[in-house]
Amino acid sequence: MPMNFSESIKNNNFLVTTELESCCPDDVFDAIKCANSFVGLVNAIVVSDELQSPFKIGSVAVSHLLKDSGIDPIIHLSCKGKNKKLIETFILTSWMMGIKNLCITSETIFDRKVKTEVSNPTEVTALQLIHLIHRLRKGKDFSNKKIKEKPNFTIGTFLDLSKNDIESYHETIRQKIKAGIEFIITTPLHSPSQIENLTKNIEESGVKIIAGILPTLSVEAAREVNRTNHKKPIAIETIERLEKAKNPEFEGIHIAAELIKQIKNKVSGIHLIASKKFIPKISKLSNTNYTPSMTILKEEKDIQKLSHIFEGKLSLKDLEKAYIIRVLKNNRGNRCTTAEVLGIHRNTLMRKCQEYNINT
Repeated sequence: MPMNFSESIKNNNFLVTTELESCCPDDVFDAIKCANSFVGLVNAIVVSDELQSPFKIGSVAVSHLLKDSGIDPIIHLSCKGKNKKLIETFILTSWMMGIKNLCITSETIFDRKVKTEVSNPTEVTALQLIHLIHRLRKGKDFSNKKIKEKPNFTIGTFLDLSKNDIESYHETIRQKIKAGIEFIITTPLHSPSQIENLTKNIEESGVKIIAGILPTLSVEAAREVNRTNHKKPIAIETIERLEKAKNPEFEGIHIAAELIKQIKNKVSGIHLIASKKFIPKISKLSNTNYTPSMTILKEEKDIQKLSHIFEGKLSLKDLEKAYIIRVLKNNRGNRCTTAEVLGIHRNTLMRKCQEYNINT
């Protein structure tokens, strides 16, 4: 049975995610087209919020476009630079637009490279926000007033494995687990040992670890990783492999796939930080192809009704429903393309899907 990201977490499926900004072009519409090529390869795609994204269109809109194409989005929401009211509006808007996965951090993706000034005291921390989101589940807003809607987000966090103070981030993770996170996406790891301590610390919590994988495609890149990390995670043997390889890029893809195979039984999934060119190759080499996609329609039995067309057993409504399902399937759940093929407006298609209870 096809599952979205949250369902896959609950059913202990092996998870495969990626980042829209790292795998796709800067133009958001080209990015959506590129993301469609990942259908069947990933469970979800992470989209950074407005303060971090290169796109001129807001992250909620981008995520909605992804969802409409049949790809489950995860919004990476940084608390930096935002007060409680701003975040509450953003979160409730996301929920109303059908976005149900959040990855909460206190810092932006740029802060991992350059540490900035002390945060504004009015900002909400990641830990505080996780508690506030769980308050929403109980029907209370951030001001503790009753609300009719009870958003039930799947909440996770990012974890920077390159930090020197291991005990400090273990304590942070313990607090976030207690607050109710369900998954952790790590920064890129380059050896199994980087993940072992983390898995031991949260093994009994049920929180899913999704290990970051960034293929090292040159000797220079490998040396830069070791230069900026006090533990020098890339082994000398790996650097020598890249040096001797006729095609370092191809060798780097194989090294990444080998690492995935080594850690596969220690983690709940992988987070591929790579371009659209490499993701399918890594998935194939590491045997992590995600199947089946959430865009494969749940009502497969309706497709079988097409065989009854020539027997005169279908009503016009049944025929229309079965045909819409077939065209959606042929276009991997992409409603914009499906509407174009059917020669109708996208809103008309949405209305018919709702009328016939067609879910993608």
